[in-house]
Amino acid sequence: LRPLQALFQQASVGQCNKPRPGMWDTAEEKAKYEAWKKLGNMSCAEAMHLYVQAIEVFNEDWMTWEGLGLVAEPHKRNGTAANGAAATAAAAAAAAPPVLTSALSAMRELRAALPKLPPAQLSAAADECAALATALRDHGVHAGG
Repeated sequence: LRPLQALFQQASVGQCNKPRPGMWDTAEEKAKYEAWKKLGNMSCAEAMHLYVQAIEVFNEDWMTWEGLGLVAEPHKRNGTAANGAAATAAAAAAAAPPVLTSALSAMRELRAALPKLPPAQLSAAADECAALATALRDHGVHAGG
């Protein structure tokens, strides 16, 4: 669990910026610090990538978990949700449409194949990922929350 916590910290904060725990701090706090410190100057993007890969070892369908809040919110009227619980249940049922499931699967396959791709194909993949990131930002979705 500590390596996951360290990767999360590296991805969200960057290089360890906390002072070394003192002698009165718990062994758990010292272990967390050491795990994060060992990541050195790893980039936030690399830490995020490794974090996601580690999560996928536990559950490759983690992106379909309702707790992530990736489910579309029901339409709102005057600040309240339309149709209350029924709209929420309908949105939850649509949490993982087939197009999303297949797209996530294809993205995992692409990520695994990256080391074997020639530069021209890597460039095409990077261009498509950049276009996807732009489209997601246009829809109000931002990396990291």
